[in-house]
Amino acid sequence: VQRNVVLRSRLNGVVATPQQQLRTCNAYPYEAAIDIFRGKEKLTTDKQLPYRQCRDFDVSLKENDKLDFKIGNVTTGTFSVSELPQSNALLLLVIYRHDVESTAVSFESHMFMADEPNPQVAVIDTFLGTTAFRPIIYSGNLSETLRFGRVISLSPGDYAIHLQNDANATQDVVPVRARKGDKYVVLRSGIQAQRGPSFQQDGMQNAFALAESPSRHCKKGKQRAAVDEMNFSTHWNT
Repeated sequence: VQRNVVLRSRLNGVVATPQQQLRTCNAYPYEAAIDIFRGKEKLTTDKQLPYRQCRDFDVSLKENDKLDFKIGNVTTGTFSVSELPQSNALLLLVIYRHDVESTAVSFESHMFMADEPNPQVAVIDTFLGTTAFRPIIYSGNLSETLRFGRVISLSPGDYAIHLQNDANATQDVVPVRARKGDKYVVLRSGIQAQRGPSFQQDGMQNAFALAESPSRHCKKGKQRAAVDEMNFSTHWNT
């Protein structure tokens, strides 16, 4: 049984923890990659974060930390951190376009708790446009339709996530090997823009089905649905 995990508006940021990892996904459709700063500290020291890629950062976030996202010398958005949980966690932060008419940014965020033993999967949709395709998880002969904007918990094992429509036409398939304790991101991106460049709808591809624990890169997945109720937060800048 899949329970709803509703996206919440919260303008002052989201929960974060000391000595946690930060996972950032760039779903902001633009040719130039972004730089990420915490105050004056540049997190993207090795290289910028391109569109449709995710990266883990070893940082210890503190209350009132501000994460600035820049393209060149221009700050495109700022995310404020508030409230520190008492246990280790992984903060997932996704930057994307707020709407088709402006270049304002929004953020999707979720806190993965480190002590959760089962694999967890955040299923996120940042595509701005019209589409009839939806994610469906397969495990052997079993299948279940997933909902975007949810976090699911599953048993370790092999899965496949299909992007399908009502006619069972498949746009994309991603194989998944879910491992104990890992945290995954399934993300659809793209925009049919009225201002700025348009980017076609991108399925849930390997580049976006990014990793789990700090040292390993994987994909994403879920079994026949034991879904824990977990929260996303939505935050946007004008």
